[in-house]
Amino acid sequence: MQTLERELKYINPELIDFDKYNPRGEDRDAILKDPDFKDLVKSINTYGVLEPLIIKKNKHENFMYVLIDGERRLRASKSIPLSEIPVIVAESTSDGKILAYQLHMLRKMWTKIAEVKSVKGIINEIKSLHNQISDKELINIVKDITNAPQKKVKEFICLSLYDDKQIEYVIKKEVGISYLIETEKVLIPKIRKNFPDFKFTEEDIRSIIVKKAKLKILVNESRFLRREKKVEGYQFVDVLDDIISQKILESFFAELKMSISEVIDKYIKLKSGNTTEKSAKTSTKNNVSSPPNKNVPTSTENQGNTIIGPKSGSNGKQQDNGDYAKIILTPQQQTTVKDIQKKFEGKGKTFSEDELKYIQEALKCLNNGCLKAATLMIWAANISRILSFIEKNITQFNTISKDMKDTNVSFCKSFSKNFQHQAKNIEEIRQASMDRQVLCYICYLNIIDITQFDNLKAYYNTRNNCAHPTKVQLKPNEIIGMFENIFEYIFDNPKLV
Repeated sequence: MQTLERELKYINPELIDFDKYNPRGEDRDAILKDPDFKDLVKSINTYGVLEPLIIKKNKHENFMYVLIDGERRLRASKSIPLSEIPVIVAESTSDGKILAYQLHMLRKMWTKIAEVKSVKGIINEIKSLHNQISDKELINIVKDITNAPQKKVKEFICLSLYDDKQIEYVIKKEVGISYLIETEKVLIPKIRKNFPDFKFTEEDIRSIIVKKAKLKILVNESRFLRREKKVEGYQFVDVLDDIISQKILESFFAELKMSISEVIDKYIKLKSGNTTEKSAKTSTKNNVSSPPNKNVPTSTENQGNTIIGPKSGSNGKQQDNGDYAKIILTPQQQTTVKDIQKKFEGKGKTFSEDELKYIQEALKCLNNGCLKAATLMIWAANISRILSFIEKNITQFNTISKDMKDTNVSFCKSFSKNFQHQAKNIEEIRQASMDRQVLCYICYLNIIDITQFDNLKAYYNTRNNCAHPTKVQLKPNEIIGMFENIFEYIFDNPKLV
């Protein structure tokens, strides 16, 4: 917290404007009618204001200051009226809100709703002051201010995304906070990623989920998106991961009483309809001879910017390559892989020769269910792109690497002591620097955020397990997710050019 002016000041209350967002949520009429307020007026008339108000300087021409804390004391002082009252002038709104929070919680003067609204104001102030703040950094700052356990801090941060009325539903136990947490962790990120032109905004989604939860349309509070009981093998997350289901999801948010079971039922019908249509087309194709596809390279050599596609027989099953122990992908996974391939093809012109070869090989392995090989190749493509970026300014790389090593930056202090910081060319970095160092470098530059950094670090561990004889068991969805995230974090990142 920044320093507050230490000395107490005495100023005319008429110079202070009221806070429009006081955490108690009380309006003027409610305060004036409250018997406790009348007692406060009598006390202040007799003894004066005993506890200073917290204010900050104001740019408004009619008032020199704006109130941060002490609405009842200010109204009482103006109603008497007093010529001066004690105040502490905060340097910023965030400092004032933090001090007010500490004072009220110490004396247990706030209700649970007022506490959450106060912390929400603090969180929003922190975000406005630090545009690029990571989730981890925000959690640590709020934890220091509130002295609350980490679980409670995460709930505060989640609730700060919702309006005051929705927060009251949660505090009053009319809506479980798990619905909100699941919405922020799973629902909104998946919709944002898979349906970029989705009809509803994030604020719409939050509001509708709260309404559905309040009406008991949603069930299984803690994991409402990942139901324990599947409908014919499908869960709501399957619908979220399939690009064909956008209209179904939009109808879910448009129709307040539509349940998750109804969404899955509609999705199953849509899938079965698509399967029937595809089978008819396949049957027609099998009755005629098809010309060879001239756009698919016959090897992993660089042939323009074409990405190698899946090899499949007329029966839809993958052909045996003989070189790998294959894992058969489900039809849904095969659809997702094709979507990933299209994304990479869209960026084909931006790939270097090395990147293109790695990506072609990675997609070929993924299409054939060779998950370990696919992991190694996509990771090599990922590092190749980062090294190309570093090569443009090796001096900056050395300077920042030394700074991370000397200052023990929080996200990399466990391994920064081994950072290389005297490289003369990119080959020295390629040979001597750990992959973790280059990940830390782009995180330090805010090219990726801390959550993306943590995910890439986990993928690096997976890559290492694949490169050595281990008993690691990979799942198709896990590696498909790795491909999608590496594309988003690295190859589709406008900062990494």
